[in-house]
Amino acid sequence: MQKKAIYLIQEPGCLNPTSGAFQHIKMGLKHLEKEFEMILYLGANSLELNKIESAIPTEFKNSNHITKRGHWIKGSIIDILILLKTVYSIPKIYKILKKESPKFIYERTSYLDFSGLIVSKLLGIPHFYEVNGLQFKSKKKYYASLFNPIVKYIEKQQYKNSNHTFFVGSYGNYWQLKSNNWTNVENGIESEFITDHYPTKISDGKTHLVFVGSLMQHHRPDILKEAILLLNPDQFHFHLVGSKLDVLHKDLLEHSIPVTYHGFIKRNQLDALISQFHIGIIAGSPEYNSNMKLFDYALAHCAIVAANVDVLKTSFNEELLFFEGGAIELANKINKLINNDLLVKKYANFIYNKVTNNFTWNKIFQKKTETIKFNIQ
Repeated sequence: MQKKAIYLIQEPGCLNPTSGAFQHIKMGLKHLEKEFEMILYLGANSLELNKIESAIPTEFKNSNHITKRGHWIKGSIIDILILLKTVYSIPKIYKILKKESPKFIYERTSYLDFSGLIVSKLLGIPHFYEVNGLQFKSKKKYYASLFNPIVKYIEKQQYKNSNHTFFVGSYGNYWQLKSNNWTNVENGIESEFITDHYPTKISDGKTHLVFVGSLMQHHRPDILKEAILLLNPDQFHFHLVGSKLDVLHKDLLEHSIPVTYHGFIKRNQLDALISQFHIGIIAGSPEYNSNMKLFDYALAHCAIVAANVDVLKTSFNEELLFFEGGAIELANKINKLINNDLLVKKYANFIYNKVTNNFTWNKIFQKKTETIKFNIQ
């Protein structure tokens, strides 16, 4: 009989079906359910993932629409309110989860929310964090706060006091916890998407470039746009796949760039689309943040030009064509591939083999499961 466990999330925005967070939660549940009876909770409310997946994306709140950084007084008040909400939620979550009698809690960490960890201690069961960012830094771009050093300290204590923390990306390299209860892990790809068939690439005399994602400032759209404008428009066609790309698409069209905006594409249809293209672009990335688009590009047999950041150098040092600095260097690297078809195929094969052999969701969660089982014996 499988042991019952809680998959706990605290942020409604993670349930947006178009987001990378939702994809990670979906894969986490799918693979953890192979060994455990997993029950998904948003705070004190149980959820059914299949119903969420069919919901309209605009129903979910997204704080990324905040553009102006708030004053430190307002930010400090916001942090106090978040902290009070966290403390206030503990008795309710404890009461609900106690009825479930879980053997452990697997929690996706969220800003200034340690309720799941406290509840696990009250229930006397193991707790595991999945960490997808530096939480204390996540709000800095939205508002200043007097409590930021305290928030950083609390966050570090959360990871130290969990039974084990899985850092998605290379965030463990940042924290370097001496508690030795952490592991760096990566995102992955679905095993069912791997085939022996090499995709048919568009052969119209041009190199087809692609950017996949829900556009954020850390993707460096400024560098991406400037680099594309430096390229010879007779040599390439640029494809935008995802959301929040309308402005970039319009700007490129106004500069007579050959570009197609495909919009948001469902996960099971994405590979069929981008497998036609030749080069995937990662113009910017947080230093330690795992890049889900890298795995999409890899599966599609695309060569990848990427920003030189810790997480990519850590896991994919030989398989990516890295650029340093800004738009000129990015344009130079893209041009290097545009003018060398054999080099494109070489890098495409390198990253495809690395990802399909080492970074399937099944292998990633198999290792997580081993760690969890060791801690719940």
